[in-house]
Amino acid sequence: MKYTTLFFDLDNTLWDFDKNYFTALSDIYKLYKLDQYCNLEEFLSVYQIHNHKAWDLYKKNLISSEEVKINRFINTFEELGIIINENDIKSIGNDYLDILSQKTNIFPNVKESLDQLRKYFKLHIISNGFIDVQINKLKNCGLIHYFDQIITSEAVGYKKPDARIFEYALKITNTPKHEAIYIGDEFETDIIGTNNADIDSVWFNPKNSESTDERVKATFEVKSFNELLEIFTF
Repeated sequence: MKYTTLFFDLDNTLWDFDKNYFTALSDIYKLYKLDQYCNLEEFLSVYQIHNHKAWDLYKKNLISSEEVKINRFINTFEELGIIINENDIKSIGNDYLDILSQKTNIFPNVKESLDQLRKYFKLHIISNGFIDVQINKLKNCGLIHYFDQIITSEAVGYKKPDARIFEYALKITNTPKHEAIYIGDEFETDIIGTNNADIDSVWFNPKNSESTDERVKATFEVKSFNELLEIFTF
């Protein structure tokens, strides 16, 4: 086995973002009594659209991380006709991130797999998420002790799929490129990103998503952590 170091994405690779964000937003909906304005399904649907738009702008360096945190709620409330002042929206945004980071749903066999992998490889995180939130997620779901470095775009200044965040990770972990492999769920940021940096990749794809660029291929593709373990011979 040529690899010595495994880099992991966090959201929807180790930590089940879809489950956790649904319950966190449901908590916000109840906490701020938003049922007087709309039903939960409407709130979740509209938020999802504006959250995606905000993150897309952030990845393109068109808005800041602070603007992501507040704009997604401003635009959601505006579309739903909910009148809330900006200071209260900031409080909602902060409460959401705090509640979200306390959620602990992870994918099946994550801990068992990491227990095996850390015997043979150095493990690190590379994420586009916000540094404090990502660290709290890892702490609260009991994963932080598996990883030596938690590398985020917010701290580094480059966002996946920019090759420079991967190059930075290789440099600070003193990892030769040919000894590294990255495991992530999002084709555009994770697989295209590692391709940009000429690093091997594992596409964690439990949803059987289609690739967004037929010219780019992951080194491996898996649908579960049991399959991930099969890639590496111990």
